[in-house]
Amino acid sequence: MFCLYINIKEIKEKIPHKMRDFFFGRLSAALLGFFGLFAAFLGFFRFFLFSHLYIFIIFSANGESNKHRPRYVHWFYKLRRA
Repeated sequence: MFCLYINIKEIKEKIPHKMRDFFFGRLSAALLGFFGLFAAFLGFFRFFLFSHLYIFIIFSANGESNKHRPRYVHWFYKLRRA
């Protein structure tokens, strides 16, 4: 672990400072911000993203032509009715 830290430190010192500041500063901050916003988007819009799937499953369980529906749909519909 300590050797790895020293090697990374040596590599950082060999890279020119402008490039080093970009890769270890702005780029990492931008990536962290992007993934943070993506996680917040998924957390907030989870219901809106996946609610149409639940509606589709309920309607397919209600419909008459449901030969090709998966097996779990029937149990899901029973749970929703209860």
